[in-house]
Amino acid sequence: INDQPYHVFVLSVAAAGYDQALSAPSEEITLTTEDTTIAVYDISALNVLHVYPNPVHAPEELRVQIKNMMSDEVLIEITDATGTKIFNTYHTFEDELKINVSKLPAGIYFLHSSYNNVSEVIRFIKN
Repeated sequence: INDQPYHVFVLSVAAAGYDQALSAPSEEITLTTEDTTIAVYDISALNVLHVYPNPVHAPEELRVQIKNMMSDEVLIEITDATGTKIFNTYHTFEDELKINVSKLPAGIYFLHSSYNNVSEVIRFIKN
């Protein structure tokens, strides 16, 4: 993949509101990638976020755990499918966080966690 030439053509350029292309095919363009390392992560050192049960049924509570904690406080937020924030709290994760979701209507929700400049999102279902 790296240091390989790729040959591409731009077939046409179109603009919003036009039904036809505004240009003819281009000459051949050669692109070459560079051997560059962007980031290296030690996966075993990453936090592991667990959200269960999923799906969650009333009157159960949604439980949240983070293993391999690297931060004192974690911001936990729940949003609905439209992005509306429903719940937020800071938690230290000395123990698991239990969230009462019994009043939420059935649907798809997202649990967002933010800590040490790391964000994770996990989808969960409320039945």
